[in-house]
Amino acid sequence: MPACTTPRVCFYARSSNTRHAAAGLGRQIEAARHWCAQHDLALTDILLEERGRSETPDRSKFDRLMAQALRGAVPFDVLLVHSLCRLSRHPARLALLLKRLERAKVQVRAITGEMPDLSVDPVQREGKVR
Repeated sequence: MPACTTPRVCFYARSSNTRHAAAGLGRQIEAARHWCAQHDLALTDILLEERGRSETPDRSKFDRLMAQALRGAVPFDVLLVHSLCRLSRHPARLALLLKRLERAKVQVRAITGEMPDLSVDPVQREGKVR
């Protein structure tokens, strides 16, 4: 019988406000630890982006994470974020990122409980993220 393994979680936190970055990131990390404990998951990695807006080109840690995912080389099963807007505030871009992660077999979860809607074509998607 195969051994059961606990899904590995990578928590991605981003703070776009430099004045409150440390406090905001600290709260996000504590929430991630609590969420993983509640769901009996192993928090194996934490990626922090300080002063990284979701739409700016300088999100080197997130970009590396996406490159690993697209190569099928991620060392985790679940990408956890505080809320989906940490990935992108633009619905079409968010949908595209989520589709790419889904193809790479990476589950995306948000501490806030938001569930990504992958049934809508990213090009046609408009309005708020659900």
